[in-house]
Amino acid sequence: MNPPASSQHSSTPKHSSPNDLTEFITKLVGYDFPINDGGFGDVYKCTYKHKRGEQPVEIVVAVKVLRTRAQSDNEASRREIGIWKRMRHECIVPLLGTTTGFSADHRVSFVSSWMPNGTLNTYLKKEVSLRQRYNLVN
Repeated sequence: MNPPASSQHSSTPKHSSPNDLTEFITKLVGYDFPINDGGFGDVYKCTYKHKRGEQPVEIVVAVKVLRTRAQSDNEASRREIGIWKRMRHECIVPLLGTTTGFSADHRVSFVSSWMPNGTLNTYLKKEVSLRQRYNLVN
């Protein structure tokens, strides 16, 4: 089965939902728990399996599950999805779609490409000297 056309190439209205990729997302074997966590959520390493034409395609993706407790947090999540799916810049990881099933209450989670160098903070600490980081902000 083919997934819906990518939200970044579709002509959907500004406030429509991104693609629901739930049936195409699988946790990687050995990655049952979040691979990373932050102040706002947990990140799982997963695969996104679909077909491009007749060719099966499998890519590694990150699934970000936000920790939300209140209705206002859910609305903030929807706003973030709406903003992220419209952003186009070489330095911003595109939103591929959403998925559910990574939390007990089946809240919507974000799907993006897996970044092998990790988070921006991790990359900067490992690969960029203190002087180079200082120059980035000045």
